[in-house]
Amino acid sequence: MIWNKVKFFLYSSYFQFILVSLVIFFIMDVIASNTLVKNIIKKDCLSYLKYTLNNKDYYSYELEKNCTAYETKRTVKTYDVFTDKDGYRVGAKKDKDIKKDKIVFLGDSFTYGFGVNYEDSIVGILKKKKINYDVINLAVPG
Repeated sequence: MIWNKVKFFLYSSYFQFILVSLVIFFIMDVIASNTLVKNIIKKDCLSYLKYTLNNKDYYSYELEKNCTAYETKRTVKTYDVFTDKDGYRVGAKKDKDIKKDKIVFLGDSFTYGFGVNYEDSIVGILKKKKINYDVINLAVPG
């Protein structure tokens, strides 16, 4: 008796409609998350490199050129990242006036401004002071 009710439910058009809808939804979700979303939402501006020296593989990374993305880690809030034509981290607003003298910052995550927007990093704060120098951030997160 119960088996007949289960069979009736499994063969009903409502169940088949729901089952087909779920299968189509999951297929479209997998396709969209692996193709479309990766091109729309960029998660970081890191470009990974592999090079070989003495038959041994080494791995490194650098910042991509002309990149706009966001970074997020478990320990910090999400923040925006912008890079210029040379692959250096810059603020959202591009400076058009290039000055003759430059100040170059080298370093790791602290100098890069890990966990904060560019304007709140050490380099960004100095740049806001409107000094008569180009301020260049060559740091990378590490």
